[in-house]
Amino acid sequence: MKHKACETVVVTAAMSAALTLAMFWPTNLAATSSQGPPMPSPEIAVPTLKAMGCDLTLRPASSLYAPGETPELELRAVNTTDIPVQFEATVKMTVRDRPPKLSRSLPVPTEAWIESCPVSLAPHQTKVIRLSTGTKVAPGQMISFELQCGKETILAARLAVPGIQAPQPASANPKGAAAAWAPK
Repeated sequence: MKHKACETVVVTAAMSAALTLAMFWPTNLAATSSQGPPMPSPEIAVPTLKAMGCDLTLRPASSLYAPGETPELELRAVNTTDIPVQFEATVKMTVRDRPPKLSRSLPVPTEAWIESCPVSLAPHQTKVIRLSTGTKVAPGQMISFELQCGKETILAARLAVPGIQAPQPASANPKGAAAAWAPK
């Protein structure tokens, strides 16, 4: 009886090992073409708002802002129609502080800057409008830029400002919550 049980254990272990090796053996899963393996796209596509027969894009001048810097933006409008168009594009910047580490909810974003830009375009014309928010960013903030034209709105960009916010003094903590602690 012992011999039959040992044989069963050995056969089961061998089959299990063979199946595991077959499933997890390293193979090349990339589809190849005559030019070699496919390359990922080097750039993420910029969100485009299509409204009034135009393509609108909004992108920050930089992908990284240091604390105390003022974000600069570039609004690009392209008329894809055969008629002149006039409209108003609204750009909004909202900021949100990083949540405390023990928090279960995110801080509510606050509107830091908003500007309406009247745009007039001839048929097939492209216009670039440079915008400065005039608002300095604080360390540790999350910044979002929204672009709106009529009833259409897109989230054009979202950035994080590096840095850590200074802890609040104990007197500023609500309901006597514990103040931030750092080893001496």
